[in-house]
Amino acid sequence: VVSYSTYLGGSGGDISYGLDVDAAGHAYVTGTTFSTGLATNGAFQTTRRDSDAYVAKLKPDGTGFVFYTYLG
Repeated sequence: VVSYSTYLGGSGGDISYGLDVDAAGHAYVTGTTFSTGLATNGAFQTTRRDSDAYVAKLKPDGTGFVFYTYLG
């Protein structure tokens, strides 16, 4: 059970399309973004390009990202 609320996004337009939670409580969020600077260290793609998608994995307590990567 996820028991927190948080803001996910940046200075550009961000739209979330999917949300799932694994057995350990990690929330996975997917969508499209026009925000920059959100990718975490070790991300698959660290620089946003036009019309990029994103995938984010949040810590079970909602205190931050396990990872955030652009895909495009």
